[in-house]
Amino acid sequence: MNLQKIYPVEDVRSKFDCGVDIKFYGMANISDIAKQEPECLRQIGENAWIHYMVAVTKIKSKKLCSYFDEDDPFLYRQVEKLIKQKVIQDIVLVQASVADDTLERSVCGKLLLARTYPNNIHISGVEFSNPYEPVSEDERCYLFHRYRSLGLFSTLLDNVLMYCKENKISKITLSAASPDQVKYFESHGFSIEKTDFVNYQVACGLRMPMERDCT
Repeated sequence: MNLQKIYPVEDVRSKFDCGVDIKFYGMANISDIAKQEPECLRQIGENAWIHYMVAVTKIKSKKLCSYFDEDDPFLYRQVEKLIKQKVIQDIVLVQASVADDTLERSVCGKLLLARTYPNNIHISGVEFSNPYEPVSEDERCYLFHRYRSLGLFSTLLDNVLMYCKENKISKITLSAASPDQVKYFESHGFSIEKTDFVNYQVACGLRMPMERDCT
């Protein structure tokens, strides 16, 4: 199984009577990924640097402060130079849209998935939504809850775990975009990472890096 096969294509298509267009972008399309999901790509470099500092150096460093401030989507390249290891071994961006021109927003699925330093699978920008079922403001369960879910995160996670087992990957990481998403990911076995940087994120109400072991 490669990264592209992790995405539950048939499960997404089975949710709709009309067709669903699904596009995949890989390492050869990294510039397109940077344009479409700059923050998700930047998070990969940020997380790699944090994991390196925690696991290898055990100290704090300000070497990348300027890059963190600049919101550079290619931060991971600067990290690679500093740690002298490849940060992204493989990556795929998935975009799924319902083939219906009458919809105001036709997106029904998004996902950025990467195999990253040190031996992780990183999930980012995940969305499984039904564009036919918008959610009113008073019904929203979390900040970015705009449409009813397709209920496919568990299926995606099962596929990720299978990939991790086949490739001897030890950890899955992701970032909760808002504090109100933490409990949802905790219900799927994730916990907030325990580092000074993450403590700062939590204190400021920013996105929260989370992780779960694959074993």
